[in-house]
Amino acid sequence: MSDQDVYRLYLRDLGYIFKENAKKAREDLRNEPDPEKRAFREGFVMAYYDVVTIMQLQTIGFFQVSYSDLGFDDFDPDRDVLGM
Repeated sequence: MSDQDVYRLYLRDLGYIFKENAKKAREDLRNEPDPEKRAFREGFVMAYYDVVTIMQLQTIGFFQVSYSDLGFDDFDPDRDVLGM
């Protein structure tokens, strides 16, 4: 396996993990009845939103890597993390 394949697979796996964690953070926020804990969970949601948005912007804007190469072709942070 070439170094390029290793990096590609690593980034794809990392993207998948961040996507799943972001979705879980949003779901945890939706299910949290305690207002104080909700504020804490909102922070997690926003942190994941920031991470996946940066990954997407860097992917296309600077490195010309497609969303599908990183597993983001089916993922919209506004929809899937913020629920907009």
